[in-house]
Amino acid sequence: MEKLKILYEKVKSKGRFMSFTSPKVQELTFADIKDREWALETPAAKYLLKTLPLEIREKLRKGFLLSGSRSKEARDVLEYLLKYSTISRILTQETSSAETFEYLYFKRQVDNKVDEYFPRGQAAIGINQRLLALKSNLPNLIRDEIKRLNLLKGGKFIVFNVGSGPGHDMIEVLAENPDLLNRVHVFCIDPDDLMLEIGRHRVTELGISDSFTFIPKKCEEAEMVKAHMILMIGLLCPMKKTTCVKVLKNMIYFSRFGGLIVFSTVQKEMLIGDPLTDFIMRLAGWKMSYKNDSEPEEIARAAGWKPISRFFDSLGFNCMTVARLGWSWRNLLRKAIYPLYKFYKATLST
Repeated sequence: MEKLKILYEKVKSKGRFMSFTSPKVQELTFADIKDREWALETPAAKYLLKTLPLEIREKLRKGFLLSGSRSKEARDVLEYLLKYSTISRILTQETSSAETFEYLYFKRQVDNKVDEYFPRGQAAIGINQRLLALKSNLPNLIRDEIKRLNLLKGGKFIVFNVGSGPGHDMIEVLAENPDLLNRVHVFCIDPDDLMLEIGRHRVTELGISDSFTFIPKKCEEAEMVKAHMILMIGLLCPMKKTTCVKVLKNMIYFSRFGGLIVFSTVQKEMLIGDPLTDFIMRLAGWKMSYKNDSEPEEIARAAGWKPISRFFDSLGFNCMTVARLGWSWRNLLRKAIYPLYKFYKATLST
């Protein structure tokens, strides 16, 4: 309850007088924020409402303010969005697809009036700012690790970019920091080969393809990489805390002892800043699991990683936690058991 009071005071200090109906802070959704009508008065929301027919506009208002994301009004809004919104169709068909971020990163132009809302919203701006935060922080983090590992005279610094989509983050890091090109090799792994093809095309255009390998597989199907750094951006955002811990435990198999993991989590500040987008995303089936301030570090520790630093996007919506894999008998056991688990799973499927 104390965390709830702190969160309320933070919102109140911004001039948004809201209160919360649920004591479960980590389970917050748009419906837990009272007096959220202000979210319909933002420039992005006004733009969206202006594009909608009057009947759909009123149903969106009612669903957002009163009846919720599972109401008949919400279903009618979703039906309209699926007809007129490319982004909504993508989310409904495959919520984990990185294709949505092509629009939020401004790599692809929207093709209809409804979709012009999404890049304008605060949540989308936070996603774009997350990319900028990675570009700002990763180069020096990698340089420091290269020096620490004494790789200056030879050897590649291996980055394992899990659920990478096209891999825009590391593509832009290396393209804008040419001193790292000959020292870093990035393995981008994602089951969506269409998204990886976008990355292949980009690195070829930029002349940096020698620094990248694109792997069209799920992570559990990949061979051991022995990475110096694992990058997981956006992958954990819809996952509950317990699931995040399990995923990070599995990442131990792909890391060297002493290696780093950089993972992002979506924070409750995004919900506070843009509850309307939370409502619309839930219509399409994309449900975020908002974390409080302490949870990213708790996730890392519970999974066997030692948090060493963190950084945020400019809005504070996304937390990037940096943690190191320390040597321990437990971690050694995990590294030994994981390949046995993969073998057992493969045997059952044949």
